[in-house]
Amino acid sequence: MHCDDARDALLDSLDGPADDGRTAALDAHLAGCAECRTLRQDLVHMTTRARVWHELAPPAWNPLAAPRRDAPAAGWLAALQTWFAPAASTLALLLALGVYWQVPAGRPDGALPAAYPPDRAPAAGLRTVSADGAAGGELLAAARAERQEALEALTALLKAEMDRRSLETEQSLKYIISHQIKSQRQLEAIRSRLADPPAAGEQL
Repeated sequence: MHCDDARDALLDSLDGPADDGRTAALDAHLAGCAECRTLRQDLVHMTTRARVWHELAPPAWNPLAAPRRDAPAAGWLAALQTWFAPAASTLALLLALGVYWQVPAGRPDGALPAAYPPDRAPAAGLRTVSADGAAGGELLAAARAERQEALEALTALLKAEMDRRSLETEQSLKYIISHQIKSQRQLEAIRSRLADPPAAGEQL
């Protein structure tokens, strides 16, 4: 078997096992041809890498890339990490709307609606709404300050989570690009070997 036939046999072997006669001839040729042995090692390495790459789980920064059918059920922690950012954004929006609705723009701070009509005011000894105005204003101010602190804490937590996801995305992209460049170089080396046959003295 010559090197050209050996290359064809190596490429055909990627699709499945060949007949025993051709396999024996290929093994005999590889035993005496170092270049074809190197080519076979490169082909085996590339097919193994391609198979592993195909079976890799999708990265955490892109959960929608995972196939939904026949996929194992994700645990509660994985689901929480996946939907944390949308849930946090929704909660922050609800808190902001709650603060806006709690203190309408048309009502001055500390002013509470009258609980009784003027002609039906409670008897002496009971607190009136006007007497509670200052205390009500303090309560509203304290509630607004507490909501503002909670909103700021949630915003900081959301920003930290988004920064972490951005870092994971950048690292994943660097990993993918570097391996794609390496694989492309290996493919070009294999293509060069296939395009340039060896000298006649190297053939069996």
